Parts: sequence; C-alpha cells; structure tokens
Amino acid sequence: MTNQIHQWAHMPSPPRAVRVLQQVGLFLRRHEHAVHHRLPYHGHYCITTGWWNGALERITFFRRLEAVITWLTGACPRADERGGAWPPAAREVDA
Repeated sequence: MTNQIHQWAHMPSPPRAVRVLQQVGLFLRRHEHAVHHRLPYHGHYCITTGWWNGALERITFFRRLEAVITWLTGACPRADERGGAWPPAAREVDA
C-alpha cells in the first residue's frame, strides 16, 4: 500500500475516497510530499502518512543515516543525480 499511497500523492486528482483520506491526514498529502521533490532533495522521506517527517527532520535522522551509510560503504547519497561521481575532495579524505 505504501507505493500506491505514494503514487496518489503525486496525482493532481486522486480518487475521491483517497482525497478524503489525504485531507484527514491518514494518507500522505500531496503538498507535504512535494517538499520531498524540491531542492536540495534530502528530506521528507516518509511516504505513507508523512507523520514522522517533522520529527525526523528536526533530529536530522536521514542526514545522519546517510553519513553512516557513506562511512560504511563509501557510497555517495544521490550520486545518480550528480552523474555517479563522488566529490573528489571527499574521496581524497578517505585515502
């Protein structure tokens, strides 16, 4: 259901029942999910209800998680958006 709810958050006019569930906050609201698609594209990852987005953003949960994953794997967050290249300065620090 998460993928379907996420898809509805992208639709300008989802089915009426879905709109009602979005309006009452049981499904992710379109305007809240839009924040996830604005530069710098690094927030509001909760795509079912969005309830946790504010709290997780305040404690920088996803920035910290990305840092741990980068430290463990060397993978750059959203590297595909930068053509797959790791910033050279960061790579030199690892050497």
